[in-house]
Amino acid sequence: MVSRVLERSLIGFNIVVLLLAGYVTLREGGPGRQAWDQWRELRRQAAFLRNSWGSMAAAGSDFGNQNGTRVLVEFSDYQCGFCRRAHNSLMSMVGRDTSLRVVLRHFPLPDHPLAQPAAAAAICAAEQGRFEAMHRRLFETDDWQRDSNWAREAAAAAVPDTIRFSNCLRAPTTQRRIRADVAMGESLRVAGTPTFLTRDRRITGFKGEVELQSLLQ
Repeated sequence: MVSRVLERSLIGFNIVVLLLAGYVTLREGGPGRQAWDQWRELRRQAAFLRNSWGSMAAAGSDFGNQNGTRVLVEFSDYQCGFCRRAHNSLMSMVGRDTSLRVVLRHFPLPDHPLAQPAAAAAICAAEQGRFEAMHRRLFETDDWQRDSNWAREAAAAAVPDTIRFSNCLRAPTTQRRIRADVAMGESLRVAGTPTFLTRDRRITGFKGEVELQSLLQ
């Protein structure tokens, strides 16, 4: 009889200990809660990426093979030094790999005052089929950062209709497009540029072409 009472007491004690341990672990700010919240956030991001991949990878501001079977999405900022370094590798990659298409989503950072107008210039050039040429100008030259003469940049990128281009820069639809890209990045918790994504993987920052190739495999 005594042994059964002791056994029940031990069981009750163990249950209390487990409940207390669970509370300590899962309470707000506890280590278990943090891990749980992180897991849930990663699941949410993965679901968002799967559900929005079609629109995220849609043609428009892209370069490489337009019918490429491998797609890499980049959230980028035209005043970002690491984005500029990544640009050289990406251009080299699409030059060698005819199955690769790179889609650029604009993510101008608040501390880069010319990044947003540069994104608008790229979008307006894309409307006339000159995205890649403008994209190269923005990453491979510096004149626009000293003197943001967008009409000059449009002419240098061989944009056919510079008046239409100038009107596009001021159009509300262009700013909405930039905000939509930023909102998409924020939904994926993009915190810095460049951030690269495939359908099921991502890397933040640029450490070299080998890492980008591994992302695509």
